[in-house]
Amino acid sequence: MRRLRRLRPTSEISTSWWSDTAERPHAVWQADRTQLDLWVIASSGRPVRPWPTVVADDHSRAVAA
Repeated sequence: MRRLRRLRPTSEISTSWWSDTAERPHAVWQADRTQLDLWVIASSGRPVRPWPTVVADDHSRAVAA
């Protein structure tokens, strides 16, 4: 299992960080989270709406699990 590198402070990030695509793997990671428009039954038996979170490498488009 690979370990993720710690993020650098904003002051150390080059202007390439703001480009459309990262220049190398693991340089930029993007995350998104949203509540789904569906209901599932939780282990407690109550209906809930899930909140999936996706983290992806900007260079390779690989999704981290």
